[in-house]
Amino acid sequence: MLCGIRMQGEGNIQPSETDTNHLYERIYSWHQMNKDKAQLSAQDRKKYLGLVRDLPNPEDASAADIAFVCTEIDDGIMAWSKDEEDEKGIKMTGYVRKAIGKLGGSLRTYSMAEKSNLALKYWPRIHTLKRVLAHLSQEELRQIYVQYKQETKISEKPDKAFITKKIIDEIPSDRLFGDPRVSKILSDEFDQLYLFFKSHILSLDKPQIDNICKELGQEALAKKYKDKNKLVSELLEIIPIHNVLQNSTVERKLKAKPDVKANIRSLESVIKALSADLKRLSEKDSQAVPYLEELQQRVHQLSVQQEKLTQLLNMKNAPASMTLLEAFRKELMTIDDAISPEKLCEIIDNVQSKLHTDEIHFALKGLEIMFSHYLSQQTKNMSWKPDFQEFIRALKEEIPRAQILPNQAEIPTIRERVTTKLGISESSFDQQLVQAWKEGYVTLHAGAPIGREQVKYLKYEQSEYFYVRLL
Repeated sequence: MLCGIRMQGEGNIQPSETDTNHLYERIYSWHQMNKDKAQLSAQDRKKYLGLVRDLPNPEDASAADIAFVCTEIDDGIMAWSKDEEDEKGIKMTGYVRKAIGKLGGSLRTYSMAEKSNLALKYWPRIHTLKRVLAHLSQEELRQIYVQYKQETKISEKPDKAFITKKIIDEIPSDRLFGDPRVSKILSDEFDQLYLFFKSHILSLDKPQIDNICKELGQEALAKKYKDKNKLVSELLEIIPIHNVLQNSTVERKLKAKPDVKANIRSLESVIKALSADLKRLSEKDSQAVPYLEELQQRVHQLSVQQEKLTQLLNMKNAPASMTLLEAFRKELMTIDDAISPEKLCEIIDNVQSKLHTDEIHFALKGLEIMFSHYLSQQTKNMSWKPDFQEFIRALKEEIPRAQILPNQAEIPTIRERVTTKLGISESSFDQQLVQAWKEGYVTLHAGAPIGREQVKYLKYEQSEYFYVRLL
């Protein structure tokens, strides 16, 4: 009995493991642990390591982020890992193919990837071209494509998004920018970008700008010009903007700060200001010393709490959920008898050491996993009101898995699978199967199984049915 064809490189990926976030988690964990294997040029390696560092944690990754990573592995800076296998013997391309299928195919995946924050940083050329081409009309885009490709069969009214993608993918940028319509728009866009970038550089202190010059090999320029505006103008004349953008000081300036961290810094400022006020008061009025000492103790307690809050919110040390579970499982595989308290403490210490995490992040991640597991069990066991479209999807998934003939399966088997999957009663299953039959999703057939007693037929009116077939 055939249950589907396995694609090359997929290995033994189970149906329960094909959720896109789980597939991304496998890819994410592998690259975090094996990034040093990359055999790339110095420039590409720097870009690749930066991308791995910027990848969002599996629990924070959006569909667009997952699509971006799949696109990069399929044909990008991460493509070197295509044929690399994880500990399950599954190639990265196996996970990618599955994820792309779940996301709706290659074209849809690419379109989603462009919306990721990662694309803004690692596909700047594509975003620049799209912004430029967006100013042109549909007919102008068609003419540009025909002019460079000598393609006379292209539709007179192509979809604008479609023709834009073909231009970006097929026409070299140097030829494209040579078109006067494109170069004029690009010039205007660049002028705005240049002024925006320059204003951010000028907002830095003079010593910070001097340090940028030093790191870019222009220390003499910093000494020559004392005026910030003149210095920045000269620097941008000499050094290409993309090189300036890669400077660590500039990156920190342009990088958005999370609101939580801003709140913590605000709290730190309040604490420092309060401490300074207390010091001034103690100098002016010695009679208030006992009261002020009490206040200082409270300020100190507040500072300690603030520090703990900072550590709690910094979740970078927390391991990925799957990584934590796999590390625990490896430790437990070596134990035959019941776990003693001492052995459990040893296992916890071993797992924390291997994952390079601390107690608080280890505990938070463990609580997150335990709560998620408990919540999934409770949700599964709830009595859900049947949803017909959800029922149809489950039916289409389970019949091929349990079929005895093409698209045909035994009703008792399908009833057991679907009720377990959706958390509905057998009577609800029978009612919805009859509805699916009436609406033309399936056909029902009678049958008399040999050697079976107490068969749970589907009974409707005066008939009993044993087989169901997808239409």
